[in-house]
Amino acid sequence: MKYLLILFIITTSFLFAVEVPKSSNPFAQLNIDLPPKHIALLSTGILLLLVDEPIREFVQENSSETLDNVSVVFKQFGEGRYLFSSYALIGSIGYFAGSEHLFKTGVYAMGGALSAQVPINLLKMATQRRRPDHDKGSFWFSKANFSTDTSFVSGHAGMAFSLATVLSHQYAKDKPLLSACFYSVATVTALSRVYDDKHWASDAFIGSALGYLMTKWFINFYENKFDKKSISQKRFSPYLSDEGYIGLTLDF
Repeated sequence: MKYLLILFIITTSFLFAVEVPKSSNPFAQLNIDLPPKHIALLSTGILLLLVDEPIREFVQENSSETLDNVSVVFKQFGEGRYLFSSYALIGSIGYFAGSEHLFKTGVYAMGGALSAQVPINLLKMATQRRRPDHDKGSFWFSKANFSTDTSFVSGHAGMAFSLATVLSHQYAKDKPLLSACFYSVATVTALSRVYDDKHWASDAFIGSALGYLMTKWFINFYENKFDKKSISQKRFSPYLSDEGYIGLTLDF
């Protein structure tokens, strides 16, 4: 049963990689705009909240040196301190090189990641759920402070799935296998946080969903509001604030 549960988690994560057409929505006749993908995400998140502790026990009992090394490598795909600077560099190179596609990749990646981190950090502060390695149980919450160094939800998973969403959108349209590869890397990154005992399975899954959904929202927002101008019409403008700080703005 435990192996089937882990397989279910991984399989469900691939739902991120494939868009479900509205015509296949079984609730369409009821006028409920809830695609099967969203139903699967919601049901999986609820299920994981109920079985966080058995999953943690299973994962910790099956650790190994090989998995330790895998976890160290894939964790890097969720490290914001590396990714944000990379996004800024990619966007800048695209802008100054006149590459609209590369510029958009940087903008989508930066905007999507920042959009995802807002609800992720709000949830961290609001719930104050202890990390698994604190040994306080999966439903142990403390409102003594409003730290963001908490478990619910996983920021690494959100960053990884945000990146996978951008790469899939930019480089894997009509290429479901390549898209699945991007999301597979993000899935292993999310699972590495569970393996490292830093997050419960539900933390990783819901963080992944937020990374995906918020990045999708940002891409749609950008394309609807700012995508009418070419890259030559988007200008970087330096400015000096009243406090004496020097900054740079991007005018669309």
